[in-house]
Amino acid sequence: MTIDERLEALTQTVELMAHMQLETEKKFGVAIATIAEAQARTEKTVNRMGRYAMLIARDHESRLAALEDENDSGE
Repeated sequence: MTIDERLEALTQTVELMAHMQLETEKKFGVAIATIAEAQARTEKTVNRMGRYAMLIARDHESRLAALEDENDSGE
């Protein structure tokens, strides 16, 4: 194999590696976007669940307070 042939083979290898790197970066970008979207959806769901839990807790507290008031006035 001559030096020119080796240089050509190296050039082709580098070009292939560069192409593979670009493809990997594109796939990585898509994966990051997908993860970001999933994270945003999860965050919204957690926030909704938190608000729902707060409403349940407030309702629970008011029911307990009403029961305590009934017990205090019945004594």
